[in-house]
Amino acid sequence: MNNVSIEVLGTSFNVKSYANDNKIDIALDNGRINLIGSNERKYELHPQQRLVYHKATETAMISKNEKTENASRWRNDVILFENASLNDVINTLNRHYDVEFMVMDKK
Repeated sequence: MNNVSIEVLGTSFNVKSYANDNKIDIALDNGRINLIGSNERKYELHPQQRLVYHKATETAMISKNEKTENASRWRNDVILFENASLNDVINTLNRHYDVEFMVMDKK
């Protein structure tokens, strides 16, 4: 289950995929890629598109995303959060810095 592959066709993109996450998030800057889901369905991405693949349901949603370059900023040690939950922020920081951040008071 969840045997997903990405076919790269000359491009620049960012993939966020962790074993314990229930989704795969891909943002395409330029070029073209295909995501082949575990159900063998192919999803084609074009520049400035974002794909969110849900592992449990084996479904994907492709949307227009003018800010796909934001997903790749981590390469330059920049992490940008927009409308992210506290849980998503903490998980991203834990993974990026390889440390465990703890929130003592969620207020």
